[in-house]
Amino acid sequence: MNINISPVPKFVLVRGSRGLADLFLITGIAILVIGGLLYYSWQRGLIRIIPPIKTTSPPTLSPIRPCNSSDLQAEPVIWDGAGGSLVGFASLTNISSTPCQLEGYPEIQLRSPQGKIVEFNLGHYSEEYIQPKSIHLNPNQQVRLELTQRNNCLKEPDSYSILFFLPDDPNSILTETTSHGARCDNPDGSIVISVGPFYNEVSPTPFPRRTCPESWEEYIPPTLPYGPQPAKKEYITIGDGNKYPPEWFDLEWIKANCQVNVPQIIK
Repeated sequence: MNINISPVPKFVLVRGSRGLADLFLITGIAILVIGGLLYYSWQRGLIRIIPPIKTTSPPTLSPIRPCNSSDLQAEPVIWDGAGGSLVGFASLTNISSTPCQLEGYPEIQLRSPQGKIVEFNLGHYSEEYIQPKSIHLNPNQQVRLELTQRNNCLKEPDSYSILFFLPDDPNSILTETTSHGARCDNPDGSIVISVGPFYNEVSPTPFPRRTCPESWEEYIPPTLPYGPQPAKKEYITIGDGNKYPPEWFDLEWIKANCQVNVPQIIK
């Protein structure tokens, strides 16, 4: 018996080639259909191509350098006061081309006409509105200083000088002023000079201050035996024990927010 069998390899090759061609044909049609749909959607605005978002790291901020005495130009100290105390105000301007940093209290020296250092009792303000803080001082920006002196019993006090220095730098003179003559309450006691930290707020300087006083009183000077009689004066005391003129304060704010006896305002 004769059996005619076709070669298996030839049959497999023919069938496999036809199936592969069908696969390529179907894939090609699918690509054309999908591509057409994408192109149609893109033309109609249904699909937008969004460029990749570039991410950048935030810049690293360089620390601000401390201020040097050569960076700061001082205006003359202005003195005022009442009740035996003198209050002085000064402004410092950053005249450099770059920002700098100030922090804390300035150093103070009292010097004789011969340049010798005179001992005195140094105090620091501790009221809330002038607590020490770090100040970023831009070019042409100002920072302020404030000090008071009491019990100045020096002979010829105007010939003595008060010098301001940067903290911990006795060679960095910021400004200099005469000591003037605060009232001598205790000839055997030391001069008392109190200084506030560097500050640049709108208050307390320039005025007005918004702080509750310990008292708001009217001062009646003693009658003179002849000549024009001195006018009545008012003064306000705050936590540092000094007396200040009422015009340095926001009087309406004090009336609304503070428990204090308010005398009649003298025009």
